[in-house]
Amino acid sequence: MIRISIFFLLLSLFCACADSAEKQEGKPPAEPGRIAANGAVTFQFSTAAAIPVLEKKGNWCRSSFPDAVLINADPANFNRRFFRIDQGVYKVGIQLGTTIGTFMLRDAGRKKIDLFTSKNFPECLSSLGNFTLSADASEVTYDNRHYIHFTVDVQQDAGGLVVFLEFPPGSEYGMSVHRCADCR
Repeated sequence: MIRISIFFLLLSLFCACADSAEKQEGKPPAEPGRIAANGAVTFQFSTAAAIPVLEKKGNWCRSSFPDAVLINADPANFNRRFFRIDQGVYKVGIQLGTTIGTFMLRDAGRKKIDLFTSKNFPECLSSLGNFTLSADASEVTYDNRHYIHFTVDVQQDAGGLVVFLEFPPGSEYGMSVHRCADCR
């Protein structure tokens, strides 16, 4: 019975993280059509080469993300969570039941945030086809077409960069964020 449960858990994770060519058709990571508001922080899909599955060198999927990041709730909007980023790579996981949407973020400098998906790390990150950049690249929408849907935006304040995730009203998602200071 335990072996069957483990099999279905692994199958679920594989399906959630698999890079589906069908979902990617017609959704290439194009350059934004508009320029973001003056001074706005924008997202870009990382152009880092894909790391082959089971590769050890440079594979952040196999790296330790030991630093748990403090996640805060927006007091004005219960469906909105936020956390701060600085140096390092941040692995974000949004979970509903046994389905997990996972991506990584890194400050790319000059008010840009690199977004890593299955295009870069097919072993452990969600499909590129689940992510959509807004026209001005100031917001990313995630939709896995299986109950997980949220938006991500970044703002800069006096303390640095703050990442905001907004979930649908009434959603019961779990969220974790961990940092790898040594990932480069």
